[in-house]
Amino acid sequence: MHTKALKHIITKRFSALEKAVADIQKDFNKDAIHAFRVQTKKLRAFLRLLDLKLPNKIKKVYAAAGQIRDIQLQLNQIRKASQATEEPAGYLLQLEEQLQKRKALFMAISKENHFGSSRRKLFKKLPAKLPFDNIADFLQGEIAVILVLVSAGLNSDDDLHSTRKKIKEIIYINELYKEELEQHHGAVILDERSNKKALALADELGKFVDKWVALSLLKTGWLKNIQPEERKQLQSIQRRWQKQKRALRKRVTSDLKSPGFRKALKG
Repeated sequence: MHTKALKHIITKRFSALEKAVADIQKDFNKDAIHAFRVQTKKLRAFLRLLDLKLPNKIKKVYAAAGQIRDIQLQLNQIRKASQATEEPAGYLLQLEEQLQKRKALFMAISKENHFGSSRRKLFKKLPAKLPFDNIADFLQGEIAVILVLVSAGLNSDDDLHSTRKKIKEIIYINELYKEELEQHHGAVILDERSNKKALALADELGKFVDKWVALSLLKTGWLKNIQPEERKQLQSIQRRWQKQKRALRKRVTSDLKSPGFRKALKG
């Protein structure tokens, strides 16, 4: 794969990113934020394949969008968890205030950090050619990292988060180069069945990470000025979420350590 083809892939990803940013700026729609985050992850995976880094401008916008997404999700989860009781109005108000601040920050950052110059800089760093063997080697390297994390016991939340990122990168690159892998190596790294299993596991890991983030937002200084009764309600929600997080950890850890997952990674 020569430079022209690599530029085409990068241009396509940047166009998708710019469209998603414009859509977010309209009304901070959750689908637009999700689309931007997915496209960023796909670009990051592709750049890692080329031994290049995600541009700082995109990192800044990605971080700002992630903060909005976390608070939007927290608002939904708190309201869902409070259906049988009165909503914790003080905490929800603080979340809404933080959300407005994050939206203003996103608008400022996204307008300051146009992606055109980042794309041009990346073009200058592209290799003349990407050997197809490099693609398979990259994917095998990602699989090796996952297996090391699994063998080490997946003892921390960060380990599970890192594992999810690796799985998603394998899925993205495998999908992008499916035809080339079949043509030059006789098979893709993930066949249809294995890809389906990897997607399902990444989804479960995503639920775990979301619960982890939700719990972190209950430990912030935002709870300091909450009334005692409301604090008790939030502590009750916190205990339920901690239990759910432990159950998710147990389930995904078991799946990651299963022979079936190892088999799926090896195609």
